[in-house]
Amino acid sequence: MKSKKSFLVCLATLGKPLVDFSIHLQPGQSCNEVMHLMNELADDLEISPSHYNEPDDPENHSLWGTATREALAREFGWILQRVKFRAGNLEPNQNEGTFENYFLWEEIAPVQYYPESIRGKIESIGMDQPGSDDDGQDDVITYGDSA
Repeated sequence: MKSKKSFLVCLATLGKPLVDFSIHLQPGQSCNEVMHLMNELADDLEISPSHYNEPDDPENHSLWGTATREALAREFGWILQRVKFRAGNLEPNQNEGTFENYFLWEEIAPVQYYPESIRGKIESIGMDQPGSDDDGQDDVITYGDSA
């Protein structure tokens, strides 16, 4: 597995929460080919083999991604936002409430489209929370066209 792209490393070092997501391919698609095509899309998106795939298994059809919310909006029309984590029982006074300094991703709009280079190759993309690249901090670092 290759190391993270330097731009993603820089953003994470600055405290930008990244989105971890899984990618399920259409049957018959090559994980390596789709991974390469997706990694060519943007510097703030990185795709690697899923750790659930068995080496050399021809039935492997999952990939793992890490990206900024801006990359997901730009490349897939997938709109996410940071919201305060709400936990607890729905019954009053039973550990209910928000954690003031802990955030998670909320989907505002699902994946709307795929770039032409990977169109027809992806069955689905889904978010994995909290994700190893997310320490629960607010997303206060923006760049480019922030969604």
